[in-house]
Amino acid sequence: QLASSSNQLLWLDRLGGLPIKEALSQVKCSWNNWNEAYLAFEKAKEEKDQIKKQNQQMENLLEELDAAQLNDELEDRKLEIEQDRLVNGVRLHEGLVGLFAHLQEGSDQMPSVVDQLGVCMQELKVMSKLDSSLVSYLNKIYDLYANLEELIKGLNEYSSLLESDSSRLNEVQARLAMLKRLQQRYGFDLPTLLQRRDELRYSSIGHDVDTLIQELQIKEELARQNRDKNNLILRKIREQVAHQFEKNLMKYLRPLGLLNVRFEVKFNSCNPSEKGADTVQFL
Repeated sequence: QLASSSNQLLWLDRLGGLPIKEALSQVKCSWNNWNEAYLAFEKAKEEKDQIKKQNQQMENLLEELDAAQLNDELEDRKLEIEQDRLVNGVRLHEGLVGLFAHLQEGSDQMPSVVDQLGVCMQELKVMSKLDSSLVSYLNKIYDLYANLEELIKGLNEYSSLLESDSSRLNEVQARLAMLKRLQQRYGFDLPTLLQRRDELRYSSIGHDVDTLIQELQIKEELARQNRDKNNLILRKIREQVAHQFEKNLMKYLRPLGLLNVRFEVKFNSCNPSEKGADTVQFL
């Protein structure tokens, strides 16, 4: 086993102790960084046309989303509610007229709810003076009256929403149709489309593919230089360890009467890896 070059290198590294262990750690790290940069660079070159096509698609998507002026992730739901209100405007208006008639206006035959509740409130007010235990019920009828006034106020505000021009329904329906087309075309709901638009705005799709490849090439070259630098540092440490090993071994062999014996650790270069760029041979 010792005759194999890989085992000889492993044995030599073990002799080197901590200095070689630390150098090997740097070599492994720099080799992995270079390999990642190299693969990214090669992949970009191979997929250049595909990247250009994807970039164009993303640019088209961003342009369309910007043109749509999306701002509210609940816009489609709000528009649907407004559409229903506009489509059913006549019926809703009739309903409001009836509600106001019962709640606020009344008639000779039937007083309004406000009037009837007011009469009840006055009667209970008189009764509570005769029996203080009725005060809590008087407070409740006050609350009922206040809530009734709040209800009428809210319905008045709602009635103002029904007072819109006839073209508003067409605008709402056109906007809704456009939003639904976007969602169907890209397979995303409105919140996801908004998120996608924001991501595209800050992405690198505007960069030219050739520029991207050039950047990856520079990154690969820098990583390769760092890899080769660490390989060279490791080679020098290994050579120092090998030189000391040669001296120690010869010092041991000569007293044994082996005066003409020779021993040398020969270094050769190989393709870089996580273990450096060296092969050794014991001669």
